[in-house]
This record gives sequence, structure tokens and C-alpha cells, in this order.
Amino acid sequence: MASIESAVISSAKGIAECLAAALPAEEHHSTTSTPSWMTEFRSGEILTTVDAATILNVTSQAVRLRCERSDDDGSPIGLRFAGTWLVSRRLLLDQIERNNGLHARRVVEGEAEKLSKLAQSKVGSLKI
Repeated sequence: MASIESAVISSAKGIAECLAAALPAEEHHSTTSTPSWMTEFRSGEILTTVDAATILNVTSQAVRLRCERSDDDGSPIGLRFAGTWLVSRRLLLDQIERNNGLHARRVVEGEAEKLSKLAQSKVGSLKI
């Protein structure tokens, strides 16, 4: 039982660290402004596994495995929330550069920009 509690605490700390890395240091709380995590999601900084798979030209399963492996290695690129991985674009790009070089990073950055522009055009003027 103690090992389960320890694993839960460790996982929670990992999630908190990942969120801290992915989100801005200051978050403005206002009833009229959009929370910064929503802005990050809309801007393409926070990716779903489907979006990450699209920019990497792999399957969603491959992205989930990449997330799990990076988490196990102590260099998480995302966090698992309610059974779904949310991937930090910046951390993913950093990992790609470390493992595959700057050229590979730039190729994926280009795909991420295309996806972000497409998503922004779909969202358009929607307000939360």
C-alpha cells in the first residue's frame, strides 16, 4: 500500500513539474480573461496525442509510447491527465533536437506551425 501512495505522490509531483515547465510563470486570475493554460492550448503549445502524431507523422500510439518512455526516463514531454496525454510542444521539440538534431526539430516545428494556424483559423473568434 505504501508503494502505491509513493507512486501517486511521485506522479503528482511529476505532473506539477511538467505543468510548471509548460505554462507561464505568472498566471493572471480574472473572471473576464481566458486562463493562461487555455491560451497555451489554443496557441498550440499543449498538444493532444492526435496533434503530436500529426506533426510527427506517426500514430497516436507511438506518441503515447514516447510520452511514457520520456516520463520513465525522467524527462517528461507531457503529462497524463484523466487517461489522456497532453504533450508540451516545446518539450517535444527539445527532445527531437536532442535525439535527432536541429534539422529534424525545424521540420517538426514547421509542421507544428501549420497545425497551429489551422487550429486558430477554426477557432476564429470563439470566446470562452
